[in-house]
Amino acid sequence: MTEHTPIPWEIRDIDHIDPLYLYKTICATDNSRMGIAIVTKLTGGLTDEANARFIVQACNSHADLLEALKIALSAVEWMAEATDADPEDHERLVLVTEAIRKAEEQS
Repeated sequence: MTEHTPIPWEIRDIDHIDPLYLYKTICATDNSRMGIAIVTKLTGGLTDEANARFIVQACNSHADLLEALKIALSAVEWMAEATDADPEDHERLVLVTEAIRKAEEQS
């Protein structure tokens, strides 16, 4: 599988041809000319910038969050084994395991 553009990413306002649209361009921080994605909304819309911020935040945080979940998994596994009678610990184990699976499956 091809690797994605290295993070961190950032949002830039880059001039585009169509004056009816506002564009938020997601770019690699170390290469402002490298557009990764363009988020558009008709002029006057506010969700384009919020969507672009959300994409950048999620992508820039993905690897760190996945690593933290993997570290936390051993503690959650221990809690689930040590407290057989507590269903909440088992639920936490399922939640963390499923989150790791989803993150690795989609990355």
